[in-house]
Amino acid sequence: MSNVFSPGELIGLLRAERMGRALEEAICYQAVLLGITRASMNTQSFISEASFQETARVLAKAALLGRIDWLKGLKENVVLGGMIPVGSGFKTPSNEPNNIPNNIAGEAVWGEMTRRYWNINLEEMMEAGVHFGHGTRKWNPKMAPYISAKRKGIHITNLTRTARFLSEACDLVFDAASKGKQFLIVGTKNKEADSVAWAAIRARRHYVNKKWLGGMLTNWSTTETRLHKFRDLRTEQKIGGLNRLPKRDAAMLKRQLSHLQTYLGGIKYMTGLPDIVIIVDQHEEYTALQECITLGIPTICLIDTNCDPDLADISIPANDDAISSIRLILNKLVFAICEGRSGYIRNP
Repeated sequence: MSNVFSPGELIGLLRAERMGRALEEAICYQAVLLGITRASMNTQSFISEASFQETARVLAKAALLGRIDWLKGLKENVVLGGMIPVGSGFKTPSNEPNNIPNNIAGEAVWGEMTRRYWNINLEEMMEAGVHFGHGTRKWNPKMAPYISAKRKGIHITNLTRTARFLSEACDLVFDAASKGKQFLIVGTKNKEADSVAWAAIRARRHYVNKKWLGGMLTNWSTTETRLHKFRDLRTEQKIGGLNRLPKRDAAMLKRQLSHLQTYLGGIKYMTGLPDIVIIVDQHEEYTALQECITLGIPTICLIDTNCDPDLADISIPANDDAISSIRLILNKLVFAICEGRSGYIRNP
């Protein structure tokens, strides 16, 4: 890989490595007999319809191709008192996050880059409610691989997959921050606004937490003009220039300054387009996501069970409604950014 960081190339590496890992890794699980009982087929039981279909697909394909070894990778995991089918028939390497059920720590060489394991704790995620999805009637079928079960009318997210993608996202932001790249964190729902601002300020990054103005990125020249105006007004206010104006003019400029502070306050020091955008809620920030797609800006997105995982470059299956869930995910990403940034400061 070139020493010059390219977010698109790194995300391509992540996807290629993930696919190669699924197709080529040796299988070393002992063969198990997978019985699908009548209770398992109950829609209120521990195994979801999507998981049942995936299991049946693997079994049928193995039978047609005579690949008995495929059955060695089929296994189930116990979480929340229910069964979570891991279901692709392929065993992942032992240094994968979903094979480490609790604290994930240490480092391992991953392709041409160093893959780090962050302190991602499944019990902590469960306590934060990361696994709770939306109602079963509101789900997006593309989220089937990330859903493990149904409970009381809602989908339950597979936390092992959440841990894997969160770890990949932390690797990406660490590598980007260590090379001085710029981030933008977007989350405009009222209940998440404070968490977004706190996370961005802690990481010393830009953020939008009130309202996404259409064209904020795609029409960057206009946004840049507004930012210059915002900086000029702030300077005038600090030196007392507004107080020397007539009351009517001063009141008008103060209202304008307040408006700009509300919507552009989090990006007042941004001098160009960000290198990576972190989006907290895909549905709420759909316009921002589309602008990033148009400009080719890599995105990391929290996706609930009603979202489309194909829209973002790295999608983290998680509860995007609970404050505790949002804070936990942002904490991990911010920690990775701070760690990468500290390395960049030491070795610019």
